[in-house]
Amino acid sequence: MVVIRKESLQRGRLKRTLLSLGRFLRFLLLASLIPLLFWIRWYIRHDALSSSLRNHDATSMRGSGSGTFRDNKAGSSWRQVLRETLTFHSHESPPFEYNDEQAFAVLASTLQDNNYPQNYLLSSVTDMAELYYCQVDDIVKPQSTAYFNFTSWAKPLLNESVSTLMQRPTASVHMDLLQQEFVLELLELYAQQTQRCDYSKYKYSSPINDKVAATKLKDLSVPVPSDAVRIAYAVIVHDDVRQLEKLLAAIVEPWHYIILHVERLAPASLVHQVKQIASRYNNVVMLQFGTVVYKTDSVSMVNLRIMQWLVHDLALVYDYHVTTGASAYPLHRNVGRALYAQQQQLSSRRVWLGETLLRGQVVYGDQSYMLKHKRLVYTRGTSKLHVRLSRLPFQQLRIPDEIQVSMMYKTNSGNQGVYAYSVVQELLESLEVKQLFVMSKYACCCCLEERNWIAALDLIGHGAEAREQAAVFQVWGGVDGDCSISMKNALLSTNSSLCYRMEDATLAQRDGGGQRLEFRGNETIDYLKDAKARGILFARKFQFDHAPSMEVLRLIVEEIW
Repeated sequence: MVVIRKESLQRGRLKRTLLSLGRFLRFLLLASLIPLLFWIRWYIRHDALSSSLRNHDATSMRGSGSGTFRDNKAGSSWRQVLRETLTFHSHESPPFEYNDEQAFAVLASTLQDNNYPQNYLLSSVTDMAELYYCQVDDIVKPQSTAYFNFTSWAKPLLNESVSTLMQRPTASVHMDLLQQEFVLELLELYAQQTQRCDYSKYKYSSPINDKVAATKLKDLSVPVPSDAVRIAYAVIVHDDVRQLEKLLAAIVEPWHYIILHVERLAPASLVHQVKQIASRYNNVVMLQFGTVVYKTDSVSMVNLRIMQWLVHDLALVYDYHVTTGASAYPLHRNVGRALYAQQQQLSSRRVWLGETLLRGQVVYGDQSYMLKHKRLVYTRGTSKLHVRLSRLPFQQLRIPDEIQVSMMYKTNSGNQGVYAYSVVQELLESLEVKQLFVMSKYACCCCLEERNWIAALDLIGHGAEAREQAAVFQVWGGVDGDCSISMKNALLSTNSSLCYRMEDATLAQRDGGGQRLEFRGNETIDYLKDAKARGILFARKFQFDHAPSMEVLRLIVEEIW
């Protein structure tokens, strides 16, 4: 018989306890080391950001007697080594690095080549950056304090942004064009942050040089019937030309102005097809300009530039302005007559936008923080690229009190709205609205247009009525029977196995509170009929190669019109 002594048993237990404790401590050490390494990497990349906004002593900024600004290599050599080591191990290649001289050379040559500040848009190198309304002359002088402050602030952002893009396997960039555009965009962001911009000088100008389109609309002389109104439609076309044809067939009246927008980088085949469609009508034109990136607010700026072109450049007069996309379809056989009828019943209504819910609740709180989330956008290559910037450098961005107070609500996107002509004029003329949309230009993400348009309308005194009535019926989900949450608007269907979610706050308030509204696909037509009865003018989303949504479109014509 083997006898285990008590002392041996105790020693064995102690040994196992110590081993377990050692393993646990090792686990804690490794677990704490990983976030520590990430923190060190973050600190190294951003340690210059907070200090760059302070006033610097000029003597500490200059290189020793050289007259140019240089990095203090001796004081930061260990940081440089550690930064390269960390980045090398986390990526396949070392990080991209600009020095101050390179950044200035790009900046100076770009401004000189583009006749700054006479050009409104630096359109030969960017669809985004605009500098004419900001005072940056002292920044572009390489021996100035302002220049050093800008390069200290911008260089970490530039290096990190370019490095991020270069790591993407699908990225295809022309380095000279990329660095030109990013430097200019950062300069505009910096000028805004340091309050160097005069927003009274800003114009929603755009490179719309299409004289044929302008003449076509200006020569339109078809009178408006007494029981209808003249509408200017701005339709953002991304793809799905067949659905666009269906939308046009439903909304075209010979007295309307209809603008089909395609972005500058649109495929040649799409451009050709849209041009062909526009040529069939006397009052439909295609405009091609700008870059649309759906993770930014770029569509809003496109719509504002179209408003500016129609109202100021062409001096056209109409009754209502409709912003929409090709995936929409009207709930009325004649939208113009429907608007006229509503005008007779509700003579004061000048905006259709509609308050929406967020996770089943009405939004009322400061939404202006979204203006501090920024992206850089590369628009000059063969494909669009964008990169999100660190939030830290923009936390000191001053948002005017009037914008902050107005940016409290959530509605349908302003790019799916209806605006009276007088409201369009007010939007274009308001200094506060200009500042809001210029600050929104680099902001992200895609839901910003659900906050800034209602803020803009609130700034000009139309916020309350804009929240009362939606212009478009749209839902989310539609992918399964559990109403799974999706950030994308759903394609409509009559399939009873699919669940849809509504975020219409006006309907929720009517039906007893801020509860999230859900329904099955077999109820879609009933909800569309109710939407029409409530004064909603359009529904979305439809896609030509999606048979269920085409069936809903057919039923709209047969049962709802």
